[in-house]
Amino acid sequence: MKLKDKIAIVTGAGQGLGRAIALMLGEEGAVVAVVGRTTSKLESVAAEITKAGGRAWPITADLTEEDQVQGMVDQVMEKYGRIDILVNNAGGYPKDINLYQTSKTLSNALAAVAPGGTMILLSECREGFGDPDCEAQICNYDTMADREKDLRANFSIGVAVLKHLAAEAAALLPDFDIEIIETHHRMKKDAPSGTAVSLAEVIANVKGWDYDKDVRHGRVGNVGARTRHEIGMHAVRGGRRSSRHVCGERRTCRAYAQGVQPRHICERRAPCCAFPCGCEAGTL
Repeated sequence: MKLKDKIAIVTGAGQGLGRAIALMLGEEGAVVAVVGRTTSKLESVAAEITKAGGRAWPITADLTEEDQVQGMVDQVMEKYGRIDILVNNAGGYPKDINLYQTSKTLSNALAAVAPGGTMILLSECREGFGDPDCEAQICNYDTMADREKDLRANFSIGVAVLKHLAAEAAALLPDFDIEIIETHHRMKKDAPSGTAVSLAEVIANVKGWDYDKDVRHGRVGNVGARTRHEIGMHAVRGGRRSSRHVCGERRTCRAYAQGVQPRHICERRAPCCAFPCGCEAGTL
């Protein structure tokens, strides 16, 4: 048996695909916690696994209720001390069934995967991409190499670090009010920016809050006193320059001198090979 004594949780296990997965895991030797809302269906699946020589445990829980989700996890951890396999198969649709929402699901799932673990995500995207930036990242490149080059030029490791620091601060400073104020050049079309939204999502997740309900986008009029259960979000726009663009010798590059909006700063003390404008260090 490939999964002998592994501890598995299967949500939405009372019927359909979840039931089939639970039965397969039981056949392979896993201890299966079958989770869902209908007790009778869960008991039937657990009995089927047990009859075939496996081990199963029905847990009734509504996964739209956070306290019931936590309670289900606590039960498994108390009984077995670990969770080796999670199949999050519970039904129900998000507000948007598209690739952009799937990418956020992927990000959330990644945070829950143990080092060296395997993640498999199946998602329906019948509403298309759902976000113009997401569509552009997929459709606007002829090769994977072109996509990687452009993404590397535009994606900052600093954002990932900032999200980590924001999560740490939210956890360590529970009594502090949270306000996110971001500034961009006047050509910026969306507000708030994706970075600001991702920071708010990270903080809301740490706090156990709901982004849609607990984020306040600006305040106008007599809105009353600020509550402790909210994240303020504010966008400032002004100026022409999106960033400084200098070559390794700290000289302004040709594209910047001509008024082209640049994307990054090269700190290398050598010819800059990543500039979209094709400049080399010291070239004006």
